[in-house]
Amino acid sequence: WEPYRTFLQEKKFPHLNGTTTVTAYRVYEECWDEKNTEKPLCTADRFTEEIYPDDYVAKQALSLLDSKPKDKPWFLQVNFPGPHPPLMSTQKMADSVKGRVWPDPYQPLNQDWGTMR
Repeated sequence: WEPYRTFLQEKKFPHLNGTTTVTAYRVYEECWDEKNTEKPLCTADRFTEEIYPDDYVAKQALSLLDSKPKDKPWFLQVNFPGPHPPLMSTQKMADSVKGRVWPDPYQPLNQDWGTMR
């Protein structure tokens, strides 16, 4: 988490007021805040592939592979943080499924999903 948080704190976006900047960490926090329904910073032009958690992990994994020793055995297990609530997507992800019709999720009659939290 620490390298990702540092990355998010260093990445800057123009703030809504146009005169200051906001960190990607602030954008990330707002996007993940389930209690806050007003999310002016959580927009497609700010929550990009560059700061999307799974894409960040993939980029770091590829970097490790590029720097692995050539003459030694190696193993790399990559664990992606998503998907889990709150479910967020980048604009590219949303565009890739735009217009699709999705079936309703299956819920067994004896299952109360509201009590699973």
